[in-house]
Amino acid sequence: MARSNSNIPVDVRELVLTEAGYRCAVPTCRLPTPIDIHHIKPSAEGGTNDAENLIVLCAACHVRYHREGRPSRSAILAYKTILRSIGRGFDWESVDLLLFVYSEANLSQLHISGDGILRFAKLLVAGLIDYGPVQLGPNVVRGSYYQYYSLRPTERGETLVRLWKSGDMEALKTCLGVVPLGSADA
Repeated sequence: MARSNSNIPVDVRELVLTEAGYRCAVPTCRLPTPIDIHHIKPSAEGGTNDAENLIVLCAACHVRYHREGRPSRSAILAYKTILRSIGRGFDWESVDLLLFVYSEANLSQLHISGDGILRFAKLLVAGLIDYGPVQLGPNVVRGSYYQYYSLRPTERGETLVRLWKSGDMEALKTCLGVVPLGSADA
């Protein structure tokens, strides 16, 4: 549940929470609770309560930002830009599956059955992940053999996740042609 900030209109809060899938916007975190609404440009510096200036952070990431300056404001803006673009093209399960497939622990050992591929359909169609058959030996159930597949991010998928995790706005602009939120070019 999002902790209250009474200065932010309810409809704007709902928009920002939905945009982030009700989870922390930091791609290496993504915790669902407790979450806060964070001002990218602080109110004290003229930042508004508009959705473009707000992002969802879990309580730990929010505290880390204010105490340690991590992630940087530029990284927060990059996270916001990525959330806006992928959040409009994919459901949050697909986004989480992309992060899951990208994680180094899964790159060489993620094997799923043919029917499991269907959960990744949006990512496959978008060219963000790819799959190939894997020979694990016969797995017989009621006389049928099951084929397993390995999943891996494509170069495009790796680039998207790497740039999201890096929070590097300049690299986002260069590689993906993204115009950052809040820029004069937007």
